[in-house]
Amino acid sequence: MTNSYHYAQIHPSWLLMQTANIIVRCVIYMFALSFLQRLFQFTDTTKYLLLIFIALLLIINSLLYWKNFRLFFNQEKLTIREGGLLKKERQINFGNIEGFNEKTNILERLFKLSSLTLKVEANSNEKKIVLPFIKKREIAEIKNSISSTKDPTNSVINNYVYIMNYHQILKGSFASLNLILFFTFMYTIYKNISDFLNVSDFVHQLQDLYFENWTNIFMGSLIIILLTFLFGVLKNMLLFGNFKLSNHSKHIDTVWGYISNYHNSVDKAGISAINIKSSF
Repeated sequence: MTNSYHYAQIHPSWLLMQTANIIVRCVIYMFALSFLQRLFQFTDTTKYLLLIFIALLLIINSLLYWKNFRLFFNQEKLTIREGGLLKKERQINFGNIEGFNEKTNILERLFKLSSLTLKVEANSNEKKIVLPFIKKREIAEIKNSISSTKDPTNSVINNYVYIMNYHQILKGSFASLNLILFFTFMYTIYKNISDFLNVSDFVHQLQDLYFENWTNIFMGSLIIILLTFLFGVLKNMLLFGNFKLSNHSKHIDTVWGYISNYHNSVDKAGISAINIKSSF
């Protein structure tokens, strides 16, 4: 076993995601400041100055966090130096990590990155540790170190690997038909399109055609149910496609997702109960 340390840091593309988050938060703060303005009667200049101050504080804190973040690890432990305006350093032995959850979104896939959330033992001060936008090579080395520490053999019990097939996704989509969710989704699309295009006349024509006679109502209802089913298939395919479960001697691994990829590992010793639920 080698004790040489490996080094990793947050990829600069993380700043793009943080910029989007800051814009969303500033919009929320804008509404909050407008509400406070009505209560305390301060001027628009004061409101915008407060908003600019908050935005600058968030930007500076994000830049400092990206600059200060450093990750060092070998096959026994990892050391994390992080913080924006306030910095701290943490050391975690791989033996104290109960599991991990890896997520790769679209932006991370473009740069061959992943974000890793480590689940630390309950008696530790740190409940979870997030390593965002790290190169996949370093993420793979950290996961291998965790697996080899918790389960040196890392063998699959009886070669048991469960893979979800398309037939199961179709059955699950049919069993979970949700007209309310589908109509909510369609109404959201309609509202967004109506801001740019005049589609109200087309919608009214569809309504008139639907209620014209009982045959149209019956056929229209079948089309709505079919579209709801297809919507469920697409949703479940994107969320749970490529799902695979492997049962190891000391932990359980699951992998799933198309657009965003997920890899979750759970220590069997940390499982206290199993809840199995099935609908009609």
